[in-house]
Amino acid sequence: MNNHSSLTKTVLFVVASAACAFGQTFAGRVGASHDGNQHDYDDIGAAAWDIGIFARAGARLVHVDYADHLADNDAGMEVRVKASAEGSAQRWYGSTSMCYDDQTNLQGAINNIAAQINASSANDRFYLICCGPMEVPWRGINASDPAKRQYCTAISHSSWNDSHTSSQMSHTWSSIQGSGVNAVHISDQNTKLNCSSASCWDWAKNSTDEKLRFMYDRMANYGVFGDISDAGMAWYIVTSLGDQGCTPAKLQAYFQGTGTLREEQAIVLTISNEPRSTVAYTLKGQRVAPAPGRALHLAKDMYLRMCNGIFEKMAIP
Repeated sequence: MNNHSSLTKTVLFVVASAACAFGQTFAGRVGASHDGNQHDYDDIGAAAWDIGIFARAGARLVHVDYADHLADNDAGMEVRVKASAEGSAQRWYGSTSMCYDDQTNLQGAINNIAAQINASSANDRFYLICCGPMEVPWRGINASDPAKRQYCTAISHSSWNDSHTSSQMSHTWSSIQGSGVNAVHISDQNTKLNCSSASCWDWAKNSTDEKLRFMYDRMANYGVFGDISDAGMAWYIVTSLGDQGCTPAKLQAYFQGTGTLREEQAIVLTISNEPRSTVAYTLKGQRVAPAPGRALHLAKDMYLRMCNGIFEKMAIP
């Protein structure tokens, strides 16, 4: 006898330590294209942070290129952004094989963007955050199979990056919008993930995790203190293309599991296969009952939010 239609499943999420027991909340393939070698010192910090954000969520990092301002390269800045990107990739992913310096291996970066798009499908999308001028991302997209571009999502947030051109860079965000990929423009992260107060970042500076101290160091001592605005696009991706308002406090909760979660807490979600099943939770003192629906997807979303320190408590209605 098949009882699956009425079967009740219990999913147990245990907070095993002060840090949230964070699972693979975003298992998609991701990539980043940074400049950091001219004009934008903030990319030197952001290049380290977006890789950490991806890794914390379990995303598959398959592409990083940096120094993508193809004209007027500042060699000193290039060295800095290279150290940030490759240092973070090595620490979080144990490899720098996905990293490309656009000043020394531009064709390699273009070829890899194209290869990642060509490897994509409806069930395995490639997400590319565009953190500098659009020329290198566009060249990679242009080299890909046009039929596969529908499975690539390119993301930008900066109007300066969108339109910046030079003698070697003639393509802009509008070029990417017309390329066949899913082009998503989120709100300007410079007003959100940008805090010059030391108190916003002391948690990373004083962390027992060397990876977080490295990320802090790249921002504080080599980039622009407090400004990792481009990393807001990585946050947008790992929150299932949902949150355009990343802040240092959210990153602290994300990396450290702070907020309302505690070591002794175990949150149990009772999930029914019935379409009408719901789970209630308390958010800022208000009881919230999500819209009815299959609860497994709901549980995944709630787990992500729990790890970000948003929920106060959860209860079965």
